[in-house]
Amino acid sequence: MKTYEKDTTANAFVLAEFGDVSVKNENSSIFLRSNVYKKIKILNNDGKDHATVQVYLYNGKQSKEKVNHLKAVTHNLGEPDQNLNPKRVYTKTINDHWSELTFTFPNVKAGSVLEYTYNLDSKFFFTFQGWTFQSDIPKIYSEFHASIPGNWRYNRHLVGSLKLDNNIAGIKKDCFSIGSGTTANCEELTYAMKDVPAFIIEDDYTNSPKNYRSRIKFDLAEIFYTDGSTKKYTKTWKDTDKRLKYNKNIEKSANNDKFFLKSSTS
Repeated sequence: MKTYEKDTTANAFVLAEFGDVSVKNENSSIFLRSNVYKKIKILNNDGKDHATVQVYLYNGKQSKEKVNHLKAVTHNLGEPDQNLNPKRVYTKTINDHWSELTFTFPNVKAGSVLEYTYNLDSKFFFTFQGWTFQSDIPKIYSEFHASIPGNWRYNRHLVGSLKLDNNIAGIKKDCFSIGSGTTANCEELTYAMKDVPAFIIEDDYTNSPKNYRSRIKFDLAEIFYTDGSTKKYTKTWKDTDKRLKYNKNIEKSANNDKFFLKSSTS
């Protein structure tokens, strides 16, 4: 392919991508595992920027998100495949809570097909990032699947202007083992979009494109523990109002005139 017929201005496009998230219980440790797969076509030299991939990882005080089983390969017609050298994978600290894993595909040229996959393990259930369907290049197919035990309840939101081509939800019984013979049912979710257009910033005042790109957002609402207790994460407006009224730090800040500029009239 020399061009992408649905967007002839594209320098690269995604042939297919898949995300799958599930809750695992291994060695008495419960965590989220995200499997990611993506295949990209580079159409010209201007599209080579998409040969560099960034993965953002959350760092807590007692645990860090980890990427495992990372594989990346460059396909060029009539040439041997070029695999990513593990020594060419770099991680740098962004701030106290986030780090960035980066790698660049080898031997990329116009016409290359780039293919990569990895697992991301996380013990931070509140950082369940969902899936972004839309990016700055078009996509032929994008699919996200999640298997969430009933112990965790998430609110889900479709952000952006695009509609889903697939929106499937169901229940799978006894899919998750909590331990001591206790099992839980899972909510099985599948979302997909076809022929996803590139996201183009048309307004110079758009300061956060993430708020407008089409994506599925997950917010942890509540966890149900095996002892019968629960913990709420997403608060109601009533809870928020009460917290604002009784938070002394907020009250102190509001009463401090140094936070406000004095105005003068003429």
